[in-house]
Amino acid sequence: DTDAGVTVIDDAPAFRLERVPGGVRLQAQQVAQIGADGALVPTPEVDVQRLFTLDRVGESWRITDLPQGLILDRIEVSLAFRAFDIYFMNPQQTFLVPDPRYLPLDQAGSATTLVKSLLEGPTRWLRPAVESLIPAGTSLVVDSVPNDNGVASVDLTSEFLDADVVEREQAA
Repeated sequence: DTDAGVTVIDDAPAFRLERVPGGVRLQAQQVAQIGADGALVPTPEVDVQRLFTLDRVGESWRITDLPQGLILDRIEVSLAFRAFDIYFMNPQQTFLVPDPRYLPLDQAGSATTLVKSLLEGPTRWLRPAVESLIPAGTSLVVDSVPNDNGVASVDLTSEFLDADVVEREQAA
């Protein structure tokens, strides 16, 4: 569940798995965190521990309780996420400010994921410094952004029409 966040661990030195009563404990060094909004926040290398509770079912062991969120090493992050910049206006509406995001590669496609992120607004750390000119409540009419030969078709709800002509142009 990427909405619960992603803990990025260092792959060198390798993480350790240790059997403990009732399960397995993962020990590793955290190097970054990816929030639900896609913001990558480097962290000082801190030791993290996560407990995975196991139960025996017949001849097999099953995970019956695990921590929320994903735990990925740097290589796994590079395979499962892609870095994108989403742009918002500065308060004077004179230039665009990039808001870097790490977004999961999923079946919905990059165009859909990017537009949804744009509609959700800037990340928490950038929010005080930028503006989204897309009116509140605007969403996709259909939960998909088709991409035909590099041209994305974005069908937005009528809330988008609440913006004036200049704001719609800048939002586009």
